[in-house]
Amino acid sequence: MTMHDVALSTYPVGILCDHCMHRVLMSAGALKASRGDRRTLAEAGVRCGKCGSTRFEATLFHAPSGPTRFMRSM
Repeated sequence: MTMHDVALSTYPVGILCDHCMHRVLMSAGALKASRGDRRTLAEAGVRCGKCGSTRFEATLFHAPSGPTRFMRSM
């Protein structure tokens, strides 16, 4: 997933830290994503806000229920 993908998304991106399992939803604005930016989230410097790890899984949602389900999976 690239920053361009995030910029075009209607919904926030779900990020799950592989190290501490922290979950967060981030908007394109919070990630400073812009159209045409082909960097991955890792290349753009995204890291876990809890433990600082750069190992994570990112989920792009295509329905309004996606973010809610992602956060309920805790």
